[in-house]
Amino acid sequence: MHLAWACEELGDLERARALHEENLRRARGASNKRMEAMSLEGLAWHARMEGRVEESLALLRESTHIVRDLSDPVWMANIFSRFAATLAAGGRAEAAAQLLSKSTALYEEIGSTIPQYVGKRNAETLIRIHTGLDADAFADAWASGRALTLEEAVDRAGPRAQ
Repeated sequence: MHLAWACEELGDLERARALHEENLRRARGASNKRMEAMSLEGLAWHARMEGRVEESLALLRESTHIVRDLSDPVWMANIFSRFAATLAAGGRAEAAAQLLSKSTALYEEIGSTIPQYVGKRNAETLIRIHTGLDADAFADAWASGRALTLEEAVDRAGPRAQ
């Protein structure tokens, strides 16, 4: 997992993707759900960066079901941030704002600070969201996102999210 991340940071995206694919294969073979979810998220990032938004959303949704079963609220907050970034990249600003709001609310509810790398992603996502929504629409989407239950947020994050 860390080697794939290091390759991404160094710009060797092809090697990083191959490592995520290998990690996913091994994780499934070993029934290692945590590693499986992390590998799916890595592959989702590659799909998003390559403009394959629907594929990215599907991979994130698969990871979300695993993480929900692991009962890790910090990880859930992170996944909703990932969904928001992907939805924003796909031009779905309202859904992105809702899921970014839910992510922020989850971090607050569990008393956790937002990790620096998530904060950076969130700032980039907010820029995209604000180009797609005026101030009133953003405020409405942000408020409705905070009010979502966990299950509603998971449903909203699906590939058919608008």
